[in-house]
Amino acid sequence: MGVRIGALDFINNVFMAPMAGVTDLPFRIICRECGASLAYTEMVSAKALSYGNARTERYLYAEGEPRPRAVQLFGKDAGLLAETAARLKDHDFDIIDINMGCPAPKIIGGGDGSALMREPVLAGEIMAAVVKSAGDYPVTVKIRSGWSNQEKNAPEIAKIAEDSGISAIFLNLSSNTTIRIFKIR
Repeated sequence: MGVRIGALDFINNVFMAPMAGVTDLPFRIICRECGASLAYTEMVSAKALSYGNARTERYLYAEGEPRPRAVQLFGKDAGLLAETAARLKDHDFDIIDINMGCPAPKIIGGGDGSALMREPVLAGEIMAAVVKSAGDYPVTVKIRSGWSNQEKNAPEIAKIAEDSGISAIFLNLSSNTTIRIFKIR
């Protein structure tokens, strides 16, 4: 089953999700050789990139990786994420993804990742800013079903994503790695 996101066509719906400490360039290339239509970088901190952090910059290395290529950003500053998205257009990525699904304490402690599920207005501002900055590049978002089992608001965030111009939503339904894709555009 093929998938279309923005102007990009994929031969199947097998996408390798971003995984911190795992999805480096060699791993992404192996996943693509094994049939994945798309492989995401590890999640990349927009703030660390703005500081010129060399370790973070290495996450963007993609030489030899088949096209299309996808990068995942995280952060909570809409302006900084928009600036980073504009800058990433020069790094040969074809899709920019926004992480609003990571539940790691280190990430949510800074108000990033799935903590944004508790901030729908801010989440909308971030998505709209990145979409505007990315221009013709499709922007996707990864979310969870909610902040917790008691706070499930994926439909609300999905509607905000649609209104913001997001091209596709990746929804993590539980603590395992099952992801569902909801194409918008």
